[in-house]
Amino acid sequence: MGIASSTVTAGIKAQVNNQSNAMYKLADMSGNGILADLAREACKSGKTDLLDAAIQQKVRPFLYNNGDGEMIPLDKVLAQRHAERTGGILPPSPLNKYVCWNVNMRGAVGETILHVCFLSGLPKHMKLLSERLIHIFPNTINDIYINDEYYGETALHMGIVSEDPEMVRFLLKCGADVIARCSGNFFTCDDQKSSRTDSVTEEHCILNKKTVYPGHLYWGEFPLSFAACLSQVECFRMLAAQGAHLNAQDVNGNTVLHICTIRENTLMFKLALSLGANLHIQNRQKLTPLTLSAYMAKKMMMEFIIEEERVVDWTYGKVRQALYPLEHIDSIHPGKGKINRNSALALAVYGETDAHLLLLPDLLEKLVQRKWTTYGRKTLYKQFFWFVLYFLSIMICFMLRPTPFERNEVNNDLICLLELADIHWSELSAKTYIYHILNIVSTIGAALYIYQLHSHVRNVGWNMYFLSLSGFPAKVIFLISCFLTVFNFTLRLFCFDEIEDIVWIIIVQLTAIKFLFFCRGFKSVGP
Repeated sequence: MGIASSTVTAGIKAQVNNQSNAMYKLADMSGNGILADLAREACKSGKTDLLDAAIQQKVRPFLYNNGDGEMIPLDKVLAQRHAERTGGILPPSPLNKYVCWNVNMRGAVGETILHVCFLSGLPKHMKLLSERLIHIFPNTINDIYINDEYYGETALHMGIVSEDPEMVRFLLKCGADVIARCSGNFFTCDDQKSSRTDSVTEEHCILNKKTVYPGHLYWGEFPLSFAACLSQVECFRMLAAQGAHLNAQDVNGNTVLHICTIRENTLMFKLALSLGANLHIQNRQKLTPLTLSAYMAKKMMMEFIIEEERVVDWTYGKVRQALYPLEHIDSIHPGKGKINRNSALALAVYGETDAHLLLLPDLLEKLVQRKWTTYGRKTLYKQFFWFVLYFLSIMICFMLRPTPFERNEVNNDLICLLELADIHWSELSAKTYIYHILNIVSTIGAALYIYQLHSHVRNVGWNMYFLSLSGFPAKVIFLISCFLTVFNFTLRLFCFDEIEDIVWIIIVQLTAIKFLFFCRGFKSVGP
């Protein structure tokens, strides 16, 4: 990062000082230069003949094929970006990219004169210069920044950022690319900047998938997303009318609706939706705009999207019944019946911050309450009933077990595999029979609980299962007791009486803790 930072800083200084680059002699950020001065004179006289002739003469040497452009290897386009960040050289690329302005004759940060016009703030004479440049060499309109910091930025992006609808309209009429992607480091999420890597088979940097989308300038790469972030309604409509894809996905898989969600821009979200944007597209983290709002704990945005998704069933006066689709809200997928880890409910419950808990009131709280009254309560009571039976078998078995004193001083009625031949079955007491029957029953019960664990994991996966256990330590302890119960039965078979005594004490204590799990279902003792 040190290489990149120092390179960008040096480039910006060179832009300002404008002494080290031949291009800046034609026009610079301060609005001066040979062409800038001629444009200023043209504004006064109303004639552009001298300016046009100068553009033809002075700019042509900077262009490939006299302004017709050229398909050049992608590695040559990415060379400056890669060198700034790593100091290295990219291997040859099998891909080509169309470029008009020579990549070796750019400004200090990879810009062209057209970019410089926008950087100057587009005063009247620089605006005229940009228009005449595009008129004479129309292929320059889609040339991009090629340095790492601003890679991919075009004049159209800059026109939108300048909040100049007239210039945006002009650029669109002249053929500006509405799907150009601006993916430079400056416009990357803060937590992804260190992961930026180049590939000769991909024009745009490869980033880590995991991110929480921090950074004020992550605007979604496309001109349409830029317009949405800046609430440029007129520009947004013009871009959509010119064929900008409303569902185009950036390097993170985010569409314009995802970007509006991140920026909490309900106005542009509604506009994009009205123009045909798809509300159910998932990004690289498998998040839709709705689940993204839950992931980022943006309650206002989540409630807004839910209201946009709902379907009004009927209206009578001021009374209205609305249906809310559960596909991305409920933790159980309505069609597949599987656990949806990326549902709004799951993200709210298992979110890492306190802000996620604030998502639960209102709709999600009603959903949880409805699930509880429909089948949750019944399921909990059923589980509690079977657990009580299991716990009683454990306790009675433990109470009937002969103590070390009884085994040494009275008689040892404990049956084990190694002593089956020496046992006098007719002399065994009823207490002994009951003990061993309950021992087998409790072992079978523990095995069934373990099998239930296996079934649960098969349905939801290990990650989701362990995540669910993180909120129920009593359940974790109980599962440990089940494994110990099965292990204890093995000790019984091989006559390890003393070790079995110790394990039995642990089993009883750990099993009893499961009652705390069931307490969560009652307001008087629950959370």
